[in-house]
Amino acid sequence: VLRDSLTASYHNNLAIIYEHLGLEEQAAAAYHQAQALRPEQEAYQANIQHFGDRQRAAHPDSTTLPQTDPQPPTGE
Repeated sequence: VLRDSLTASYHNNLAIIYEHLGLEEQAAAAYHQAQALRPEQEAYQANIQHFGDRQRAAHPDSTTLPQTDPQPPTGE
């Protein structure tokens, strides 16, 4: 996997699309991939946090949400 800003941006934007399509597991994976490629990019970590917040709000009783670390996502 290439470790450049365009690849990380691609995964971040793909995650936003997946999330809008309701594909929660794919969105979580893509958000995490973006963050893994550019760990210094604070927006990617923030997107993971916001995604988790939105998932917990949408599924308050669920224990099987896609894994996330702790506003709308930021595209590039």
